[in-house]
Amino acid sequence: WSDGQTTNPITVSPTTTTNFTATGTDSNGCTGAGTTQITVNAVDSAAFSYAASVYCANGTDPTPTITGTSGGAFTSTTGLVINSGTGAINLNASTVGAYSITYTTTGVCPANQSVNLTINAADNAAFTYSASSFEPTDADPTPTITGLTGGTFSGTTGLVINSTTGEIDLSASTEASHTVTYNTSTSGSSVCPNTSTFGVTIAVAGISNVYSMNFDSASSDYIAASVSELNS
Repeated sequence: WSDGQTTNPITVSPTTTTNFTATGTDSNGCTGAGTTQITVNAVDSAAFSYAASVYCANGTDPTPTITGTSGGAFTSTTGLVINSGTGAINLNASTVGAYSITYTTTGVCPANQSVNLTINAADNAAFTYSASSFEPTDADPTPTITGLTGGTFSGTTGLVINSTTGEIDLSASTEASHTVTYNTSTSGSSVCPNTSTFGVTIAVAGISNVYSMNFDSASSDYIAASVSELNS
């Protein structure tokens, strides 16, 4: 062979289109030569990456950056909701857990590459008050947190609330319908900050009409009232 090899077949690794010449000699000592052309194409690059390796279920859906050959397809292990064309991940629709994502090219020399990604659950921000309606003279209510503790409370304008405990100062608050929000971001145990809300109304209860009078044509009953009383 023109590169010095004497076996058949031979192993070649040209980086460009290359011509190889082979010379053979038969048992009679007759020689002959032939030329063949070998083309070696580069393997596709399947390089891609996400901005992070860990995401929250309540976060913004991520889309990868493809730095290799575009036009390929994305696949993943079970439980991850992913767009096969763009690689965009639907975090909220996916199951919390660890995944492997693979990108496979469709070029002349296909290749694939995989990355690992984890989705964590959003913090449990659940809380409730004993009721949804209170009077200004009631005892100031404090919520029960059934989710992650250590978060911060806030309310709509006019609601006087303790940001740490969530206790509402009823007498100092405006009589109206309010929304209380609890945010877990300030908790020392927060992994994926989350919020939840609870509706509270502060108002004076109406007076029930438990009295009534009945008049009929056969009755001589009547109500006497002065002009001033009728006008009041």
